[in-house]
Amino acid sequence: MIEMDEGGRDPSVQAVRKIFKEMETCKNEILGRLGISPYDLRIRRWLEKALAIFEKAWEAANQMGIFPLRVVWGSGAPRP
Repeated sequence: MIEMDEGGRDPSVQAVRKIFKEMETCKNEILGRLGISPYDLRIRRWLEKALAIFEKAWEAANQMGIFPLRVVWGSGAPRP
């Protein structure tokens, strides 16, 4: 029997997974409209830049109180 990870039941983990699933869906939709495979190695640098920008925006939103990380990760969890 395959066991589900304990974090998968945590609402904060579910929230983060939902956010990343939506981001992945949007990325694939954009690439599909452009006729680019998500596995095309030429876009790797752009995806890495997008991730870096997302991480900075996430932290900035937390500092401004727009989207507190504690809501997603829980009050006792370490923050990225």
